[in-house]
Amino acid sequence: MEDNVLVLDPRDLKSVRIIDEVNDVSDIKFLSDSHSLLVSTHSGDLYLWDLRNLKKLHQLIGVHEKKFDEGILSVGVHAGLPFFATGGADQVIRVFEANN
Repeated sequence: MEDNVLVLDPRDLKSVRIIDEVNDVSDIKFLSDSHSLLVSTHSGDLYLWDLRNLKKLHQLIGVHEKKFDEGILSVGVHAGLPFFATGGADQVIRVFEANN
């Protein structure tokens, strides 16, 4: 189960689902709406999940060019607004607006 995203029920910490569609996770962040999960990968891809129904909302492939076996190095999320940014090994910072 290496590098997969495991979603747990916060009431009893039992596994609800394994998000195995993403297998090289580099960073995970909750968006300010508290029900959206942003997952980035070493391959440079970005996924946005709705945790209420475990539905994938968006999938962005190749957001960052892969260099030195790394794609997205980090993800930052604005605390109150629906914005997030990614920093990649390609020395680029990209800013996004999260529209669910």
